[in-house]
Amino acid sequence: MHSIPERVSELFGSSGNSFLISLYFLAPIKEELLYRGFLLNRLCTIVGFWPAAIVSSAIFALGHRNPFSAFLSGIWLSTLYSPTLGGSLVFPIMIHMIHNITSNMLSLPKGFFF
Repeated sequence: MHSIPERVSELFGSSGNSFLISLYFLAPIKEELLYRGFLLNRLCTIVGFWPAAIVSSAIFALGHRNPFSAFLSGIWLSTLYSPTLGGSLVFPIMIHMIHNITSNMLSLPKGFFF
């Protein structure tokens, strides 16, 4: 039996652990800071919340494997970030991390864990 880091290293080489850290933790922080913290905030001052959420989510979706799903996730993450809920990026970042972890775990090759 191999541990998860060993299996990741088998699939991605010696950079496997760095890849997972980046995918699961750094990417959500970077993306939420950029798309919600910066872009959504700027657009809100110009066009209001919902148009800003739609535009920022559409741009967010362009860099993902499943743009439709990413767009819907972007709308949801925008509402979690909205000023009516305090305007904190903590919840969108946490949800984004959980989403990346679970969706990637579900798409791993058969036998990845055992």
